[in-house]
Amino acid sequence: IKRIMGKIDTIRSCFVAKPGCVLIEADFKSAEVYTLGWLSNCTKLINDANGDLHSRGVVTRFNVPAWEGYNEFLPPPEAWKDANSAGRIANKTIVFGIFYQRGAAAIARQIMKETNGKVQCDMARAKDMIDDFYANYPEVSDYVAMCKACVVEPGCIDNPFGRRRRFFSSDSQAGLAAQEREIVNFPIQSTVADLLNIAMQNFYWWRELYPGMCMYDILLAIHDAGLFEVPIPHVRTFVNTVLPACM
Repeated sequence: IKRIMGKIDTIRSCFVAKPGCVLIEADFKSAEVYTLGWLSNCTKLINDANGDLHSRGVVTRFNVPAWEGYNEFLPPPEAWKDANSAGRIANKTIVFGIFYQRGAAAIARQIMKETNGKVQCDMARAKDMIDDFYANYPEVSDYVAMCKACVVEPGCIDNPFGRRRRFFSSDSQAGLAAQEREIVNFPIQSTVADLLNIAMQNFYWWRELYPGMCMYDILLAIHDAGLFEVPIPHVRTFVNTVLPACM
């Protein structure tokens, strides 16, 4: 792993801004979480995401004392997050397991691996945490069930922008389960990707509508993030004005 990460760092070091400019990466905060909350019409999930969903999961699932401001949906202080980093990783694994409809056994293995055993988790405990997530966010449970039913009838699903994916129900149980996982994940990921596509268009048109106000080059779009090259004198305007307007 260290060798792989070393190669990644080496590759990243090859990309540098031209003189007088900096590279800025901007992504949507908790994009998949907010999207799932919106698609399922789950207000509680959205509110919890505002107050750091993964940290709130540590409180509810690991009996860790809450921080001041928890009931007001304020995010936790950095010291609290550092002290409970392993629990946050475990909860994040649960949440993303919902997005990809991963099984309890796979989630348990990943929690043990990602936390280096600091959070002990077997298949039974992982299943309990998955069930607890659905119990806390019943709208998500209903939405997941609706998506899975669409594999058979009507055999397709659309995202909010009209992007459609078709599915063909399989005769085998394994094939059907695979398509059910994919149909739950598709509206979430495709919505996030389409949102970034719209944001990239916004960045282009902002620059056209306000020539000279803020100079920047759009370099790359990466799922939920954009990479930009910005002259140093324009960084403040880009961060404070352009980013909020376009994303």
